[in-house]
Order: sequence, then structure tokens, then C-alpha cells
Amino acid sequence: MRLAALVVLAIGCAACGGASRFALRTPVLRVDDRPLLHAPANDETPDGANAVDMVVLRPLSHAFTPALNEEARDVNALDEVPDSAWFTNRTTSPQDLVRGPCGDAPLPTVPFTVKTTKVGGVTLGFVVNDARHQKYVLKLDELAQYGQPEISTAADAVASRLYWAIGFNAPCNDVLDVRPSDIRVNAQSAGVTPMGHRKPLTAKQVAETLLHATPAADGKVRVTASRFIDGQVVGTWSGEGTRHDDPNDVIPHEARRELRGEMTLAGWLAHWDSRRQNTYDTFVPERGGGHVVHYFLDFSDAIGGTISRTLWAQPRSGYEGIVDLSTILTDMFGFGFLRRPWDDLRTDPLFPNLGFLDVEHFEPLHFVAQTPLVRWARAQRQDTAWMARRIALISEAHVRVAVAAGHFTHPAEEARLVEILMGRRTRILRTSFATTSPLADFTLRRDELCATDLARATGVSTDASTSYAAEFRFGRHLLLAPVSPRLVRTPQGVCTEMPPHFAPQGAAQDSADRYATIDLLRFEGHSRTRLRAHFYDLGARGYVLVGIERL
Repeated sequence: MRLAALVVLAIGCAACGGASRFALRTPVLRVDDRPLLHAPANDETPDGANAVDMVVLRPLSHAFTPALNEEARDVNALDEVPDSAWFTNRTTSPQDLVRGPCGDAPLPTVPFTVKTTKVGGVTLGFVVNDARHQKYVLKLDELAQYGQPEISTAADAVASRLYWAIGFNAPCNDVLDVRPSDIRVNAQSAGVTPMGHRKPLTAKQVAETLLHATPAADGKVRVTASRFIDGQVVGTWSGEGTRHDDPNDVIPHEARRELRGEMTLAGWLAHWDSRRQNTYDTFVPERGGGHVVHYFLDFSDAIGGTISRTLWAQPRSGYEGIVDLSTILTDMFGFGFLRRPWDDLRTDPLFPNLGFLDVEHFEPLHFVAQTPLVRWARAQRQDTAWMARRIALISEAHVRVAVAAGHFTHPAEEARLVEILMGRRTRILRTSFATTSPLADFTLRRDELCATDLARATGVSTDASTSYAAEFRFGRHLLLAPVSPRLVRTPQGVCTEMPPHFAPQGAAQDSADRYATIDLLRFEGHSRTRLRAHFYDLGARGYVLVGIERL
């Protein structure tokens, strides 16, 4: 089944060249992994080793390799990403984001019993069991001393919900106010050093750690409770290549559209620390074996957050990586006269948690991660446009609910974050839809093909500013029809009338004589985009839509 699905994907993508035709078959909507009898080995790469690899070794190894302009390999015939262990085309209501990736899981129940101190990352915290014996990671806000007392915990809750709403796997993160006395130790509680050494953990040490937490009302402290992900941990996933011990992992990660397009989502939320250490692989048992599910996690740097130990770099976050040789050299020889985008960034004292997050300086196509990411570097226009279409499905109502999960103390700061995120969303959509067709959600009835214009549906374009045209080609030689199909505007899109049936009687169902395309052209100002829909004319059975390509 897996192999057949990949073959269908390849056939669907073969039509991207324009002259090729799509096969008469149902587009792949889901790719199911085959069960594995054993879990892969735990594949963990130390943070330092990953940084050296990404910043030094990998750029050197690719220095003499020509840049590849390769299309994504996991795209179906409808120009979409099928459901898989990496991504789900979920449709969510704003109400769904109240719990988001938590689903129907209840909120944690105090008291918490500490198992170990948190290992990895720079934020302090503990691995705990709650009163129901559910395992969590409790993380503290460590930026209060830098004037951002709530952003780390809020960012984890907000961004995880929006990543999940887009379609990625993300952990269940909840912001809680808990009493220090509700975080307890027992004889098994241990402190774990970065080298993995364990030693007994005392209540005094826990109390001293909680002094770094942001105080809440009534003597409580503010934490994020991140529910442990189900399954057996098998490490992290790389942004390049495949996992050698997972037979289901057959498409190089840098060739996956969802992992390339994540650059646009990360830019929207200013999640500049989207690297290997903030990913997670888990082996989920199932009947006959199990399979690996892939996650994004740890979003504490997003929506204006930073890492206290690199506070000096915060204004540059998202504009350049941790080591950018071109910037270093131009600054060195430019003697500081060359202005950088971050030179004009300012914090707003009314909204301290949001740091340097703004709309005015946001460039959707030029967002940069902390360390180089091969999957982002391989992103094509079609990949970022696909993510823009996913982001277009997230309304202001969705954003308001997700931001409310951050439990900001001041409503004005919460409202300002919603305003900034919606402004950045508008920039993403306008940038993408200027060069790639925003038509989506196709429905084909017997006599017409209809699509939603996401630019109009989201309000980034107006009815008056847009116009459409259509071209119909048919038959073995795709002859241009002498009369263009009739177009009808709908409140949020456009419909085109299907022409009379043309296929010769007796032709095989998949015959080239039954093939047809409709080009839908969209005009707005100086922007002109083209989308091509591919069909077969099956006579009495009507037209069948078999492919979509954005040219």
C-alpha cells in the first residue's frame, strides 16, 4: 500500500512539467505507514554537535554543490500534501483551539510529584507526575529579569495550538498557576546533570528553582505543563535526509513540502529556533507492530520570546542566523554605515512580553532560523504558497482563542498580539497570492467547476480589485476551444461552466482523446496568476477532476 501510494504521488507530480498529463485515478489523500515490528533506535544528536554541523560542517560540505531546484516529492495530484505521520489536513473551528493538540485530555491535576529535573534546553523545569499519574514537563518563565515575565510559557501554549491547527503534530501545552507547595519531591526524585548524572533532589532545591518562576496571584507561580507525548521516544528527526532505521521514512526531509513550507509558518509566529533539538519522534504501538510519528515542539522562543543567554541577539532573531558570514564581512568593511532591518526595531514599553515582534519589518520570504536549515533552503515558491493557503484557513477567531491560551495578565497585551499576528498573516497572504494562484477548495459538479478565492475570502483582496478569465483545451492535442468558458463570481470565489462533452464515442476511459484542461487566470493590479485544472471527459459519467497545478 505504501509503495503504491508513492507511485501514485510520483505520477501525479509528473504532470507538473505542463506537457505531461495526469493519470485517471483518485488522488492520494492519505499515506499510511506499514506496521514495524520493532521501534527504531533512539536517535539523539547533542545540541552542540548539531550546531557545529549546521553552522560549520554542512555549509562547507555544500559549498561546491550546485543548488538544487527540486520540487517537493510528497505532493499529490491536487497540489496538496496528503495526510501522513508528518502532517494532517485537519479542519478546525476556533473552539477546537481551546484545547488544540490536547484534544479531550483533562488539565493537569495537582499535586505534582517531581521525577527529575528538566534536561536539555535553557529554561528551568521539572519532569513530574500529576495526581492522575500523567507525566508532564513543567517549564518556568526565565525571562522576568529581562522584562518578559510571561512570554516563554505563553509562547509554548499559543504556538503549539497554531502549529496543530495548521496540520502538524504538536504537544499539549497548558499555562498554569500553581502553588510551590503543590510541586513535591519523594525518595525517588532526582536532579539530573547535563552529563546524565543523577543525585537526590530535595524540597529546598525545588523551592530555590521556583524562585526563578514568574509570580502569579495568591502566592502561586506561573508554569507551562507540557503533557508527555504518547508512545516510545525514539529521538529527534533531521531536517535533511531520511531515518535509516525507519522503512517508512522514504522521502528526504528536505524534499517534503510541509517541512519546507514550515518556514512560512515559523516566520508568521517568529519561531526562529525551529531546529532538530526542537523536534521529536515517537514510536506508537498499533495492531501488528507500530509506526513513528513526527512532532514539532518547544516554542518558547516564538511570538517575541528569546533565550536569556543570547539576549544580545534578540533583535536579529529571524533576520539572520547565529553565524552569518556575509553580514559579518559587510559590517566589517562597511564600518557600520550599512543599515540592517533590525536597527530600526524597538520594543513597546506597553507590551513588554512581545519583545521586538512587529508587522512593519516582517518579510515573509526572508525569515531566517537560528541555525541553517536545509529544508528551508530548498523551499520553492509552490511550497511557501501551499503554507500560505493553510494559514489562510486560520481566521482571527482562531488566533484569538490560541492567544487566550497564553494567559497573559494584561488583556491589552493579548489584544496587541492578536493584532500583530493578523498583520503578519496579511503580509504572508499578499506576498504569496501575488505570484501563486489563491484559488483552492475545488468542487466539480456535472456542469461547473467552482473554487474559493482565498485572497477575497480572507479580505486581503476585494471583489472590485480582482478579475478572472478562463481558457479551455481539449482532446489528444489539447486544442484551444474557440469560445472561452463562461465565468460566474460567487461571494468568495469563482465558478466556470464546463463545456459540452467532446470525447468520441467508444474511446477508452483513460484515452488522451478524453483529456481536457481549464486554465483559470486571476488578475489584480500588476499581478497575474494562472491555475490549470486537469480533467477527463467520461461522457455520461461527467467530467472527472484528476489534477491541479499552479503555474
